[in-house]
Amino acid sequence: MKVLLARPWAPDGVAVPPLGLGYLASALRPTHRVILRDGLRNPAEVAGLGEGLDAVCITVAGRDLAAVRRLALGAREASPGAAVLLGGPQVAALGPGVLGRVPEADFALVGEAEETLPPFLGALEERDPVPGWLGGIPGLLWRDGDSLRANPPPVPPDVEALTVAWDLMRPDQYPGRLSAGGEDYWPVAPLLTTRGCPDGCSFCAGAGTSGTRVRRRTIAAVVAEVGLLVSEYGVRGVTICDDNFTGDRGYVLTFCQEVARRFPALRWACPNGVRLDRLDGEVARAMAGAGCVGVSLGVDAGLTRARRGRTTREALAVLGAKVGQFLKAGIPVDAYALAGIPGESPEDFALKAEWMEAIPFRAATTAPYEAYG
Repeated sequence: MKVLLARPWAPDGVAVPPLGLGYLASALRPTHRVILRDGLRNPAEVAGLGEGLDAVCITVAGRDLAAVRRLALGAREASPGAAVLLGGPQVAALGPGVLGRVPEADFALVGEAEETLPPFLGALEERDPVPGWLGGIPGLLWRDGDSLRANPPPVPPDVEALTVAWDLMRPDQYPGRLSAGGEDYWPVAPLLTTRGCPDGCSFCAGAGTSGTRVRRRTIAAVVAEVGLLVSEYGVRGVTICDDNFTGDRGYVLTFCQEVARRFPALRWACPNGVRLDRLDGEVARAMAGAGCVGVSLGVDAGLTRARRGRTTREALAVLGAKVGQFLKAGIPVDAYALAGIPGESPEDFALKAEWMEAIPFRAATTAPYEAYG
């Protein structure tokens, strides 16, 4: 099959390679012809999708479903017989309802699709699938007459076996930069060290996308990928994009030791958030010494962990002490929080907002919960 993997343009999108599509492209290549188009690399890439496509897989990372619909409609017009599938974190957040909100799509897949998408496309290629086969595809969202169905989630794949098709999304083709100390580091590549999140926060689709069990790549595998990015694509900056990189203190210290030894000029950041409950001053200093130039704090996720057995005021004090360790090590900290989380009292939100104003964050932003729910 001729399969197109696509990311629509979004005004607030981060212009670095789409790591999820890179994993899918690598999984599909043994059995399918794969094309990757990215509106954040160049909006013109998704303005016209071309003809002769058998399947179009669109990642849904944000709430801009209008852009997703335009892309799906463009696929319909360019290749009327192509199957249109949706995937990504927002699909996990919306569930089967995403098919109602994007009627141009035929199917959607929830969860990690590296092991479910290839056989699903293979079944479509048969043209005459066995009756009832749709119910046997893990994680599939599909239409059954007037009803929307959701199959049980897939078994999480072995993260050590996954690879990225970097040649289809070369970091040096993207304008994204990593800024630190007045210098811009480019090219920049995203990096994944873990999948899964144990917290299951109501305001985050992380657990719905990759499960609640944290699966950690070996340091050897992560460092080998960094080496590839540096040597083959000239990468100078890395963004670690999973939520649980700092969930294992020993893992972080070993990572820092290896990166400092092998890639002393590399600069890296954790823009998707770090777990503060596992960190201390030694870890913060090791991260700074290994080239870390910034971390982000999801305040609400931090509070979910720190509140256990504590009041909100006490939990914020714990978070503040942890943030202080990063600042003392010379690592700038950004913070982001949500307003209007179900169950959060106005008093607790006021305490959170006051705390964010008092801490010397590099940047602190608040967004409405509805933007993520």
